[in-house]
Amino acid sequence: MKKDTCYAMASVVYTVMFVEAYINELFCRARFEVKNKFFGNLDSNIVSRLANFWEIDMKTPTQEKPRNYRILDALKPNILDKYQLALLTVSDKKLFDRGEYLYQRIEILINLRNAIVHYKPEPWGDDIEKSEESSREKVRKNLEGKFKENPFAEGVQNPFFPDKCFGYGCAKWAVNSSVEFIEEFSKKMGLKLYDEWFQEAKRLPEAIKVF
Repeated sequence: MKKDTCYAMASVVYTVMFVEAYINELFCRARFEVKNKFFGNLDSNIVSRLANFWEIDMKTPTQEKPRNYRILDALKPNILDKYQLALLTVSDKKLFDRGEYLYQRIEILINLRNAIVHYKPEPWGDDIEKSEESSREKVRKNLEGKFKENPFAEGVQNPFFPDKCFGYGCAKWAVNSSVEFIEEFSKKMGLKLYDEWFQEAKRLPEAIKVF
């Protein structure tokens, strides 16, 4: 596999890791770092509700000591559902509309990550490639036209996924999608956003030279 393809794939995987780590850290900090400046002026009751999703001490009549329960482990929500749960602690009016652009971009990004990490080989041929059951075709329909294709794959008959998909355009799209989603979530929550974290990501050039 070519280096440019590997770098783009890594960008997709790492941006999804970033999105998941951000929400997990939010719940964890609420539980163990209530006074952390991360929460700014967020209402203490909201922080407490966030903390309870991460871990809560409960004691039943038959137990001598309280036991720790991790609600997220029991619910097993997916990444986007964790964000919706966090927003519910503020108001149900703050929830992401599942049909809105930012939400759908992250959903597509996560599905692309899954296509990489949980890849299942498929027979190669026009019949399977054009079939609605083809995972390659599903990826193509979701992503084609959203970013510039890998210039090293121009003019070849190889499929969109993975050959034409994974290039600088895909990597930049993945980074922008994750950063914009986190920024919007932070605004909805009323969290202090440390914008310097994202400055390098925002300064990515529109394109790179192909020598």
